[in-house]
Amino acid sequence: MSLWGKTGKITAELPDGQLKNYFLKTASLGDTGRAMMFGEYESLKAIRAVSPAIVPEPYAWGKYDGSGTYFLVAEYREVGEQPPNPIRFTKRLAEMHKKSLSPTGKFRFHVTTCHAKLPQITDCWEDSWAVLYRKQLAHMINLDEQKHSEWPEFKIACQLVLDKVIPRLLEPLQSDGRSITPYLVHGDLWDENTATDMATGEPFTFDAGSFYGHNEYEIGNWRAARHRLSAQPYVKGYLREFPASHPEEEWDDRNLLYSLRFDLGTAILIHCNQRQIVKENMAILCNKFFPNEYAALKNSLTGQPLRANPGLRGAVTYTEEAEKRKRTRHSGRKVTKTMKTTNCRISMAWTLTMSGTTTLLSSTRTGGAKWNSICKLLRCLCRCLDHFLFLYHRRLYFRILLGKASQDHMAHLSALHINPVCRRDIH
Repeated sequence: MSLWGKTGKITAELPDGQLKNYFLKTASLGDTGRAMMFGEYESLKAIRAVSPAIVPEPYAWGKYDGSGTYFLVAEYREVGEQPPNPIRFTKRLAEMHKKSLSPTGKFRFHVTTCHAKLPQITDCWEDSWAVLYRKQLAHMINLDEQKHSEWPEFKIACQLVLDKVIPRLLEPLQSDGRSITPYLVHGDLWDENTATDMATGEPFTFDAGSFYGHNEYEIGNWRAARHRLSAQPYVKGYLREFPASHPEEEWDDRNLLYSLRFDLGTAILIHCNQRQIVKENMAILCNKFFPNEYAALKNSLTGQPLRANPGLRGAVTYTEEAEKRKRTRHSGRKVTKTMKTTNCRISMAWTLTMSGTTTLLSSTRTGGAKWNSICKLLRCLCRCLDHFLFLYHRRLYFRILLGKASQDHMAHLSALHINPVCRRDIH
């Protein structure tokens, strides 16, 4: 199953008369499609060399004659429970990490790999993990800026994370006598890229975009509440098999830092509330480790338009007069809800209308602890609803890919102007 290409099953008759199934994936995205197929082929090869059961065997990749479509052929496995049993899965994953040592002792990979359809910065060997991760995150931030409109508050948080937070959290891993080993990571390990093999009952993974990095990076993708892998049995199970790196007390901060990379990818690929969440998580790290610098950068934005969710109209100008209005109690407050639905891309924003001036709740700082609590609650409810809608429509996509969608589901997707791509079995 793939949202960025097509997948199918090939049934071939062998010379001895037996039938054998193969998995086929294609991508018609030009050079990006090439990077996706070649990167996944090399990733599966590298993982299988150290842990054969945890990924399907890759057989071939290439380009169709006379077209810009690239393909990958691999071992066919029937997908069972997703995600797999936490005890077995985390044990197999930790074993894979421990066995997969970098051939050069450095961080990177020998080819460019992809996160979904986004090329990653993986083809540059680095002695420092902090340096490589900074390059990767900066690359994703650059892709995000190309995709979305400018957001000053987001930009300053990004810059402080790149310049200050990453060195603060990642350099101690390789200083004062401490060191970390570059381990092979899957690179895109979330619920739908894991499964139980129906034939063996063992957990396995697919859709890999690997490189040699800090093993804890893998778990950054599990932090988001929308993923079932965020459940404690998975996180604690992995840490039981592969304890946190030193300094251990900063494991959660590193996990939050690593989650930015994956959440930014989601914000780029799927229009949802994820960019706002990334900004809030960056603010948490900036306020914890560099509160004075972060406050100074925010104060430097005086007179510039601030928006809590670019893409929604109605910027708020940050001026002393605006701050004064925020501190003043207004009458006739009315909360409205705006929902934008296009191509299964759900964006929720709660707006606050006060005396004809509309500001976004995410940037509201009105007077009174009670009103601030209400705003916080509304933001929380909005985020939960956003995640629910995202998961619901993603589930419909996969039901269609599996050929299990009802006519009501198809009609619902058609009403949202979604063009479902059905699964194809090629014989």
